[in-house]
Amino acid sequence: NGLGINFSAVICERLKYHSLARRPLKFCNVSVIYNGKLVVNHLRMEEIEPLKNFEEPIVFEIPASLISRNDPSQKIEMANKKFSKGKLVLRTSSTPFGHGGKRSELNCIDVTGEIGVIASYKISEIGPLRYYPQAQSIYGECECPILEDPEYDCVLNDREKLADNERTQALRWWICSKIDELGAQIAETEQKD
Repeated sequence: NGLGINFSAVICERLKYHSLARRPLKFCNVSVIYNGKLVVNHLRMEEIEPLKNFEEPIVFEIPASLISRNDPSQKIEMANKKFSKGKLVLRTSSTPFGHGGKRSELNCIDVTGEIGVIASYKISEIGPLRYYPQAQSIYGECECPILEDPEYDCVLNDREKLADNERTQALRWWICSKIDELGAQIAETEQKD
């Protein structure tokens, strides 16, 4: 019936924007069948058109160590012989994501690991941003293998947020600085235009 198809469409829309589903939907063919009928052949999130002059992803290598947020004299290990350096990949959207609706879910940084997305932070949750208006057009992924070291206990079972400890705080602060770095470049381009 029509109600069931509408209900499956709502579920599909929610699934497309869910942090744990975005990556598999990008690389796998997912079909939706309801009551034996094919409702969606290939479930995909729509492509995001990048901001002019920022079409290519910006990649930052995570340093081998970061400064502790609680004690600036202390360094937090972010890579070692067992766990390689991670990276942050930032992308832009020609249309700011805004504060409401499904698209606002994409204005985030997904933290990925060996098993997929291990946490996701809205840009507003990362930290204080000087270029917040420009950050409304930024999204990305952070890959940091050392977070999955059981000794550091950074990954929570719900895979929504990372455990709150010195390592994850230092990483979030570093990510915040890189978002601001890109935000400053966007603001400079806006002023020129």
